[in-house]
Amino acid sequence: MRKVICLPVLAALVGTIVIADNSSNAQDQSPRLNAPPTPHVGDTFTYNWDGDTVVFTYTGPSYSEYCYSAKTSNGTFNVCRTAYGNVLGGWVPRAFNPWFGYIVFPLFVGQHWSFSYRGDPEYPGDTNVPAHITSNYEVEGQVTSYEKITVPAGTFDAFKIEEMDQPWGDFKYKTCYIYYALKIGFIKFDSTGTMGIFHHYQLTTYSQAK
Repeated sequence: MRKVICLPVLAALVGTIVIADNSSNAQDQSPRLNAPPTPHVGDTFTYNWDGDTVVFTYTGPSYSEYCYSAKTSNGTFNVCRTAYGNVLGGWVPRAFNPWFGYIVFPLFVGQHWSFSYRGDPEYPGDTNVPAHITSNYEVEGQVTSYEKITVPAGTFDAFKIEEMDQPWGDFKYKTCYIYYALKIGFIKFDSTGTMGIFHHYQLTTYSQAK
């Protein structure tokens, strides 16, 4: 996409993912999801995204990426993600190194992780991109529960994920609350904090191709 998703080839890895707390007790509290649902060409997901209607339609793989057509009020954009759902770019001119994501698989209650990434303008030297776009970030996340959540598209059993996103050496932060359903993926997202740019979206309709 070409808009930041607070829902990433790229240069060398900025950080290393650290996964911990893989205890059997934590696994017993919920299902275990080892990878995202496999998309099929034609799968369509519509979200109310910060008051806008955004329609994602899966168009197929490109090399190791999974690509979607994202239709917004500002036009239609190509959006590519890794096989694990991590974002390679947003629909404002921005790229991520190595990627930008909010979850690390496998998912189960008690799972937690940390990793680093860098956000940069898609076009080097672009003076129109705000200074906060170019920065290194540290992410800390955890799966806190597995519960029923209702959005306009229906009621789903979903993992609740809480995550903090913070620039290196900065007191500003963004806390994200993410709901991820087993067979669909992201169904709801809310962010808050002191960084000044926050996002809210929820799934309104979806149609999965056969």
